[in-house]
Amino acid sequence: MSGSLRVAALGPDNQALLRQLPGLFADAYPKGSLTPHVHEIQFWKNHIGQRLTSLAVIDHQRIVGHISLREDSLTGREIALSHFAIDPEYADSKDLISGLLANVVHAQVLKRKCS
Repeated sequence: MSGSLRVAALGPDNQALLRQLPGLFADAYPKGSLTPHVHEIQFWKNHIGQRLTSLAVIDHQRIVGHISLREDSLTGREIALSHFAIDPEYADSKDLISGLLANVVHAQVLKRKCS
């Protein structure tokens, strides 16, 4: 791992990064341990930017960590977290990657005045 880790929100227009998500989840979780939709690019294309806010930790254009945020559709006052993954090759940096994501999630909670 280098010192170039950054967090970015993924948008539906960033196809190069979106195409990496199925592979990240395939590497991070054994087959069958998650719902199969996370291994399909169409899931991410359909939901990122609409139902989900997708946050990725990126190292030199490679996604090495990910989490999704979704506002509660009834109240808009709560944020649900899902689709968490860390690239197994970055396991030694899992605390740093998790911390980077947690900081951005916390900022989003404050910005949206959610819990």
